Amino acid sequence: MTLQSHEPTAYHARVDSAGRVTIPANLRLRQGIHTGDEVVIVPHDGSLEIITYEQTLRAAQDLVCSIIPASRSLTDELIAERQQEASLDD
Repeated sequence: MTLQSHEPTAYHARVDSAGRVTIPANLRLRQGIHTGDEVVIVPHDGSLEIITYEQTLRAAQDLVCSIIPASRSLTDELIAERQQEASLDD
C-alpha cells in the first residue's frame, strides 16, 4: 500500500506593502532555497515563476546540450581559435 502525500498543491500568501511575499518553509526546503538566497522571478503566461539561480543555470545547460552534440567540445574549439589568433599576432 502506497501512502499518499498530504502536501498541498497550492499555498496562500499575502504581499506586504514593500512587495514581499513569504515562501512557506516546506516549499523553500523542497526547492533548496535558503535564507539569504537570491531567486529569479520570471513572468510566465500571466503568472510568476520563482526559480533559483541553480535552476536557471541547469536550464541554460540543458538548452545548450540539446543544441550541441555531446561529441563536440566547445572548449577545445575556443582554445584552438585562441591559439590560431595568437599565432597570427607573432
